[in-house]
Amino acid sequence: CGHCQKLKSSWEKLPNALKGVVKVGAVNCDDDKNKPLCNSEGVDSFPTIK
Repeated sequence: CGHCQKLKSSWEKLPNALKGVVKVGAVNCDDDKNKPLCNSEGVDSFPTIK
């Protein structure tokens, strides 16, 4: 989506910028194997940043 594309370049820089401070990761909630995690974390729209 447009919002996701706008965040992409900033999101890709975060792991290096926050190294040693916080862990950064991404989860594809459209992938069936990730749905249990996404549901348990209350992800119901994209992008969601927690």
